[in-house]
Amino acid sequence: MAFDYENFKPSSVDDLLNGLGAAISSEAQTWFADSKEQASGYLKSISEAVIQTQIDFAANRISKQNAEFLMRSHKRAMKVYLNGLKYETFEFRQTILNTAVRALGYAVRNLTGLNIAPQLVR
Repeated sequence: MAFDYENFKPSSVDDLLNGLGAAISSEAQTWFADSKEQASGYLKSISEAVIQTQIDFAANRISKQNAEFLMRSHKRAMKVYLNGLKYETFEFRQTILNTAVRALGYAVRNLTGLNIAPQLVR
């Protein structure tokens, strides 16, 4: 369930902390659900390519040299994917930071009318 920024008006520090936690939790769940689908797709694709290479080599449809070349290519594809995960970790951290600032910005705007984060609070 998406966090309701427009109606976020904490009346205490506990309400603020609970709201920030709820906003971050909601955003993290969405981010991980989206990333899980993407990760599953990449891993499935690479796995299928590896298995197909092994099947083709076992059935003598490709030479040993071609199989070795293809397996090195699959290994490179996996390394590229893993390097992409490093970037996605930074993206996730920025998403969480933006979410916390957005929730805090909405809390201030909803309580005082001041927009302290115009790039995140509309």
